[in-house]
Amino acid sequence: GVRYIRGRRLLAGALLASLVMNSFGFPYLSMLPVIGKETLGLSAVGVGVLQSAEGFGALIGATLIASLAPTRIYTFLYVGGIALFMSMVLLFSRSEVFALSLLLLWGAGFGMASYTSMQTTLFVASAPAELRGRVIGTASMALGGNPLGALSVGVTAEALGAPIATMLMSIEGLAVLALVLMAWPELRRPFVIEGDDRAAPAPPASPSTVDEVDADAASVRR
Repeated sequence: GVRYIRGRRLLAGALLASLVMNSFGFPYLSMLPVIGKETLGLSAVGVGVLQSAEGFGALIGATLIASLAPTRIYTFLYVGGIALFMSMVLLFSRSEVFALSLLLLWGAGFGMASYTSMQTTLFVASAPAELRGRVIGTASMALGGNPLGALSVGVTAEALGAPIATMLMSIEGLAVLALVLMAWPELRRPFVIEGDDRAAPAPPASPSTVDEVDADAASVRR
C-alpha cells in the first residue's frame, strides 16, 4: 500500500492533505465546548446544538455531492472541502454571536462532507481491486495526526485561550495545505479514473488510416 501510494503523486498528495486535515482541522472539536461555554455563554444544551450544526451541514453536503458531483471535480471537492472546513473553523473561533456560530459550523460540516466522501473515492478509484484494502489502510494512517493536533491546540489554549488557539491552528492548517497544493499540482487538476477511456479524447486518425477509409468508401461506391 505504501509503495503504491508513493508511486502515484496524486495519492501521495492526497495522503498529505488528509494528514493536514487531521492535524489542523478536526482537533478543533476539543475546543468547541470551551468556546461555547466561555465565549458564547452556552449551556450544555446550547453546546450540543452548536455541535449538531456541523452534522446537519455534513448531511446536506454529502447528499448534494452524491447526487450532483461529476467525476472530474473530485480533487477540487477533496482539497476544497479541507480549505472550506478550516476557513469556517477560523471564522467560528472569532465569532461571539450564537446564530453566526451555527451558520459557520454548518458550513464547516459541508466542507467535512466534501473531504470525507472524496477521500475514500480518490483512493479506491485510483487503485486496482487487489490493492484497495492496503491503499485504504495506508491512507488511514493520516488519523495519527489527530491526537497530536489535539495536544498542540490544548497546550496553546492553556496559554492563550481556546479561541486564539483554534484560530492559530486553522491558519497554520491553511498555510500547510497551500504548500501541499503547490508541491503536488495533481491535486489541482481534474480527476481521471485510470483506465477510463471516456475521460480521454480519441487520438487523431493517421494519414494512412484516412487513405484506407477513403479507398474502402470508393470501392463500395463502385
